[in-house]
Amino acid sequence: MTLTQLGIVLLNQLYEAGRYPRRRRLSYRSINRSVDRLQRRGLVVISDRGAKRSLEITKEGRFFAEMLIKLPAKLTKQFRWDGKWRLIIFDIPERHKVVRDVLRAKIQELGFVQLQKSVFITPWPCKTVVEQIQKVYRADRYIRYIEASSFDGSEAFRKKFQV
Repeated sequence: MTLTQLGIVLLNQLYEAGRYPRRRRLSYRSINRSVDRLQRRGLVVISDRGAKRSLEITKEGRFFAEMLIKLPAKLTKQFRWDGKWRLIIFDIPERHKVVRDVLRAKIQELGFVQLQKSVFITPWPCKTVVEQIQKVYRADRYIRYIEASSFDGSEAFRKKFQV
């Protein structure tokens, strides 16, 4: 995977979260901040080749990009519902607002429905997908996965999911 492909994947995640308008021109300063962030996370390294500087994607950067690409577009619906609700609860600090917004957009894209501000629900099995999300967004300490057999107001969600 090239750095360009990684950039496209990351920008698409921001676009989907509504954090970056598609027509917005990127400033030199915002690009530098983004590169610095990627470098601090160990996803890219800056190498000097004479008078030119270039970015190279690291092994961890490739892993991160591949994890983003491998996340499914939708959860697989079961032929027969097993009677369990799956909840994702997250509390991501304000300093990680972009991660929180991208995460919220990805969860909704997968087919979860918002129960409260940072609580999403689905009737379909998704534990492995949630674990992937925790790895990709490095948010395992902020995200909780719960399986429940019932909750107040579940009838409305049974209708919504047609189960």
